[in-house]
Amino acid sequence: MLVAKDRIDHNSSGGNGLRQLCQAFHDLGDQYASIGDHTYAQRCYEKAVSLEPDRSKPYRAFQMYLKCLESDTDNITALLGLFRVSRQIDSFSKVTHHMEAYVKIHPGDTKVMFCLATLYMKDGRLNEAKKVLAEVLGSEPGYTNTVNLLEEVEHRLMSRN
Repeated sequence: MLVAKDRIDHNSSGGNGLRQLCQAFHDLGDQYASIGDHTYAQRCYEKAVSLEPDRSKPYRAFQMYLKCLESDTDNITALLGLFRVSRQIDSFSKVTHHMEAYVKIHPGDTKVMFCLATLYMKDGRLNEAKKVLAEVLGSEPGYTNTVNLLEEVEHRLMSRN
């Protein structure tokens, strides 16, 4: 983190210094990602986003999470962060792709499967959402959120017909 601190122009004032600090954390995150230290890269990216002075925070976070996943497709922290941010900016296709890839590697991860079903539903892919939710319920029958989401999906499917 000292690298980020040293990159700041201490003679700057106001928002410009904050933008420099954001960029320094982003650059440091890129460096950590380039050497495969995705945990520290993630921390740097999250810090950069938290300091972002404008409304582009969710979009910048989205790009940072994608960058982490490009380096490590098995990064659950980045995957769930990407899911969270995607709901804020209504952008699901890239997230869906990464979730599907993760579920292929970890077929029993019901948390990710639930998130994937949510994305399918938001994207209008109701039959796929229903199938994934049924699989989640097969593993965790008492998961209330899954039951509720499945009911909503089935209701939407019936409304279509």
